Amino acid sequence: MRNKMIKYLLCLETLASCGYLSRKALKLYYEVRKMTVPELIRPHLVIYLDCPVNVCLQKIKKRNLPHEVNSPVYTPEYLTNMETIYKQQYLKQMSNHARILVYDWSEEGDAEVVVEDIERVNFELDKHASGNGGVHPLFYKNFLSP
Repeated sequence: MRNKMIKYLLCLETLASCGYLSRKALKLYYEVRKMTVPELIRPHLVIYLDCPVNVCLQKIKKRNLPHEVNSPVYTPEYLTNMETIYKQQYLKQMSNHARILVYDWSEEGDAEVVVEDIERVNFELDKHASGNGGVHPLFYKNFLSP
């Protein structure tokens, strides 16, 4: 549930940044969220499949699903804003209490590698003792390597 709330927030932030949602409505959402989100369960692991905007748009075009291809929202601006919000807000916020694994998914990756990485995550590790805010070392390996 919490993950859906955060994804909803990311969509709202993106909609606001593109002018589809007023700042007043976004402010109201933040007020309601502040009162409710602390009560929700937080995930222990976040898996982020990173895919550049241009690749996402190519995949949308290739799938040729009318609701995607004809969407007024799936624009380079919208997707770039969404990507920025995910990377600068969502992953940062999640790293306070969850392990984060990030993979370059430009060309679909190997799900077996993801499963193996999940099996190696030590969920018992004290995130504050690690000195990296709860970000698993695999995050750096996968996110920062080409």
